[in-house]
Amino acid sequence: MKYFAFLILIFFGSCHFYHSHVPIRGAENSKVEQKLLGFWHFAEIDEVSGLLSKTEESLHVMNFNGREYAVMTESNGETALFKVHSTVINNKTFLNIYPVIDASLKAESKYYFFVIDAMHEDSASLRYITDSIKVEFDKSKDLEKFLKKNYSKLDKEWMSAPFVYYRDSYFTWDKVNAEKSTDIEEMCLLKVTPTESENIAAVHLLSMSKMTIDLKLGQYMISTAYLSDEDISNFTARKPYLLKFKNGKYRLLHFSEDMKSCLDKSDGKLYSFKQGPTNKTLKVGE
Repeated sequence: MKYFAFLILIFFGSCHFYHSHVPIRGAENSKVEQKLLGFWHFAEIDEVSGLLSKTEESLHVMNFNGREYAVMTESNGETALFKVHSTVINNKTFLNIYPVIDASLKAESKYYFFVIDAMHEDSASLRYITDSIKVEFDKSKDLEKFLKKNYSKLDKEWMSAPFVYYRDSYFTWDKVNAEKSTDIEEMCLLKVTPTESENIAAVHLLSMSKMTIDLKLGQYMISTAYLSDEDISNFTARKPYLLKFKNGKYRLLHFSEDMKSCLDKSDGKLYSFKQGPTNKTLKVGE
């Protein structure tokens, strides 16, 4: 069974936030951090394997004016825009979040507060202040003073459980698949049509006419991507390849004509190639 990680649009449509007419501190002395900029993604978790795969829910963090971020979220065809700036309390970065455009029409025009628990190269762990706080403030300095004075209780009782956003770099083949790229025994181009390849068991495909590809796949990152249903359907007319792993398992892949992406017919995931630590160009034979 699969489930989706917390989505920001669900967060802002929730009544479990603490909200305020004023931020913890104004944006005058805040600054944008490069490590927060870019695209972040939510993930679908397979409860059996524990592996993650990227969903269409995304978060785009942009530099607005050097002090504030413009954050755009997309989920289920809905787009929302938020203005965000940071405040540091006890060496923790708090994000003051204000909804500018919310397609869900559920977010109130008040500030919400997230804290960055941890930052890693390809992921960030966050929490938000819940509505366990019942008092409101008219001045930012009073709100900040209250949070500092009650920081221990804030940290232990007034914040949500952590949740995680991921960068593209997390969703590499080796991180989202049980069979690792270093365990690939053989990769071959099948001399059959894509339709024929789907109707024949993988174990029998290797006995059919094929051409083995001399490719050290472990030298390259294979990142998940996502396209529209129409784009994915176009892969049915592309070349079929078969990966054989050392543990005896197989994966049937359909590569795009430019060989920059492939659709894993085994689980429906779409991948794009990114050059790894070598200087070689990824080339797959005709």
